[in-house]
Amino acid sequence: MRLAALFTLLELSVMVLAGASVELPLGDAGRGRQAFSKLGCASCHSVRGEGGARAGDLSLSVVRGFGPSNLAALVWNSVPAKRELWKQQPDRFGRISEQNAADLFIYLYVSRSFEEPGDARRGERLFRAKLCSDCHGLKERLRQDAPPVSQWAGPGQPVLLAQQIWNHGSGMRAALAEARIAFPRLSPAEMADLLAYFRSALGQPEAGAAIDVGSPDQGREILRSAGCRSCHAGSRSIEARPTRFTMHDLASSLWNHPPVAGKQRQTISYEEMRNLMGYLIATQFQYERGDPARGRRLYESKRCGACHDQPSSGAPPREAMAGRMNSFAMIAAVWSHAGGMLTLMEARRRSWPRISPQEMTDLSAYLNGYRLRRRYVAAPQR
Repeated sequence: MRLAALFTLLELSVMVLAGASVELPLGDAGRGRQAFSKLGCASCHSVRGEGGARAGDLSLSVVRGFGPSNLAALVWNSVPAKRELWKQQPDRFGRISEQNAADLFIYLYVSRSFEEPGDARRGERLFRAKLCSDCHGLKERLRQDAPPVSQWAGPGQPVLLAQQIWNHGSGMRAALAEARIAFPRLSPAEMADLLAYFRSALGQPEAGAAIDVGSPDQGREILRSAGCRSCHAGSRSIEARPTRFTMHDLASSLWNHPPVAGKQRQTISYEEMRNLMGYLIATQFQYERGDPARGRRLYESKRCGACHDQPSSGAPPREAMAGRMNSFAMIAAVWSHAGGMLTLMEARRRSWPRISPQEMTDLSAYLNGYRLRRRYVAAPQR
């Protein structure tokens, strides 16, 4: 018993110093889009102009680094403003699961809700400055081996452009090397500007570039079958990188990626690229790291125990949340039970506490039960 207690104490000490990684489910943008409509979000909110007009368009926010804890804090802090709606119509929003919340978040993320839009004028200047216009015309063919932009598959959409980069990148590099032209690197902002220019010049609707990623589960397998695991393994594993890449970030990274002879598959289909992008986006949010010690202090200072440590309140005890609490689970809990929570807190004459994104992460780490989880790191492909 003493030995077990010692190991527990040591484990807690390490976690207080290093923080805790809490695992989240992989979100699927396709399912998220369906849930956005099915759960009634679209009756008030819109995404890229599609949906209701009673509340804000969720695609207009452009905050870099937006993650699950930001959305959880946003949902939590918005409850008082919707007080009467939550109390008078408790069944209006229905109940959602942790997976539903993950799907909704990825849907908003790939809708580029948190990404700066491109500028068509800058994109036009960039198209000339990078010498793209020396080989590629917009609608006319300037060279036999360089099709015009209008003939590219979906030139204004990141996923379709990423597929074209994958399938034709080596040939383009060879042609540029033969012409003694340095391969032009593109930043995410430049990629956004170019895509905006293509859409503007070719008359493509902006809304058409919103959702275009597939299944993260299938995408994980494509990462292996396409040969990416031959390099991206161990410490170089994609999953091991704490990134917050947007669609433009991924398209830019793929453009700038040096060729790997004989290791990656030469061509990839559109559907495969959709799924691969779906996995690369979702896996960035599979783990969140918080400080359990700060979370415990927050639990006490916000007086969460006034309800959750009192069986008579009907609120779930901390023991029930151990091992399963994270930002997506918090969204699901608030979404499903906000009306009851408001009624209980008003009966106890307590105000609704505000919680910041970082506090949400720390609180989740504490409620999760001090469970450390290592990020998935792929083994080298043989």
